[in-house]
Formats: sequence, C-alpha cells, structure tokens
Amino acid sequence: MVIVTIKGMDVYHIMKKTKELHPALVSLYNLKNEEDLIFYAQEGYVTHNGVDQTSFVLFVYIDADKEYKGKEKEVTRKIKQILSDTAIHFYFRFTYKDKDEELLLKDDSYPLYMKDDNMVKVDSDHDHDEEPFMGDVIGEYEKYIDENPNASPEELYKALMNIKNKK
Repeated sequence: MVIVTIKGMDVYHIMKKTKELHPALVSLYNLKNEEDLIFYAQEGYVTHNGVDQTSFVLFVYIDADKEYKGKEKEVTRKIKQILSDTAIHFYFRFTYKDKDEELLLKDDSYPLYMKDDNMVKVDSDHDHDEEPFMGDVIGEYEKYIDENPNASPEELYKALMNIKNKK
C-alpha cells in the first residue's frame, strides 16, 4: 500500500491532479493493483511566519511498504513534473513500513473505493425550472384549518400540497 499525503494545495485542485498522478505512480511503483495507491488531502493552509504559503510550497508525504524503497528520485521527479504548475517548492518525506505493520479491514460486499463507474447516479424528475411558491402558505393553510377543523392529517397534507403547488 502506498499513501500519498499532499499539504499546501487546494483540495479540489488535488482531486483533479490525482487523476493524472494516480496512473503515473501506479506505473512507477509497479503496483499490481491500482487500489494499492491512495491520496490523502485535507483542507488547511501551510503558513510561514503568519503568511499563507498554500500553492507556493507543497509538502508531500509518502507512506509505503519497504519493498518500494529506492523509487524516491523517480517518484519526486514525476510528482514535481505533474504539479509544477501548482507550486514553486516541494518538500518530500518518505516513510517505509513492513507489511505486517498495516491491516486493512474491508467489507467485501462493497468495492474498496468509490469510482465514477460504481457510484449511485440519481436521475431526478424534478423540474428545475419550477418557480418557488411566493404566496402566503401559512395564511392560506391556517384559513383551511379554520374552515375544516375536523380535517384528517391526510386531508391537511393534501391541502398544504395544493397550496404549495398553486401557480
């Protein structure tokens, strides 16, 4: 498993750039499974002496299995190449661990990661051009209640929806 943490970069920009970084690092690390690489980005700022350094200097932390040691120059070169339009300076730190120092507990009834092709797509039949109701919902509803004091909850709901859907 290889975990890349990037600090000092806008998280939305990171999400775009990882689409390019991901396949490049999978290839450089010669990962058998692309799921063995993940990026971690958090919202925050890198500051120095009270001045925001975001997108001026990036801090890149790579946590990987010991078997991937020796790839540092290639990895730093590739990350810097892909992110060179994002920052001026780069700080890299590599940390390695034995495989027996990590444990992934996953539910096999779900994919390990959400992807564009396995996320739920919601088709909305809602009319987005619908104008909001600008009438007096409360006044009209109270009038209905006054005129129909014995109305059932279903009748009250139906009346409220009729008021809401008036054009």
